[in-house]
Amino acid sequence: IDFGFEIQIDQLARPDGAPIRKTGAIYGFAAPNDPDNLPVKPVGEWNEFEIHAQGQHYTVFLNGIIITEYDNSDPARGQPSSGSIPSFIGLQTHTGRVAFRKIQIKHFNEVHLGRKYAWTTKTDNFSLHLFACILGSTETFSGPD
Repeated sequence: IDFGFEIQIDQLARPDGAPIRKTGAIYGFAAPNDPDNLPVKPVGEWNEFEIHAQGQHYTVFLNGIIITEYDNSDPARGQPSSGSIPSFIGLQTHTGRVAFRKIQIKHFNEVHLGRKYAWTTKTDNFSLHLFACILGSTETFSGPD
């Protein structure tokens, strides 16, 4: 996490309620555009996340809606993997139960048109698509696999 970015899943924005720590935030760097009106589904239902990295431009979609965009200017963060410095994508939870499913990572290897954007071939362009379900102490999964 010291060289990349964390996309937050926490409607309470712990520990202090700050928008820069709320669901969809690029934790510590960029808050969602409208943190008080996020298209978040209730506890126990699946939320769809899509994260695009186009060079150093990051876009977070939640349930099909763009909620956060960020342009990184720190040359030490968000660099593509190399033989001597590998990168990774991690999934974690600190404060409760979260389940993930249908995780897909795709490199952009041609011109893509979709959502509202177009981008061209680069090795550091990728998309991460997944579903996340925040569970309370007694909830179980709902919806399709």
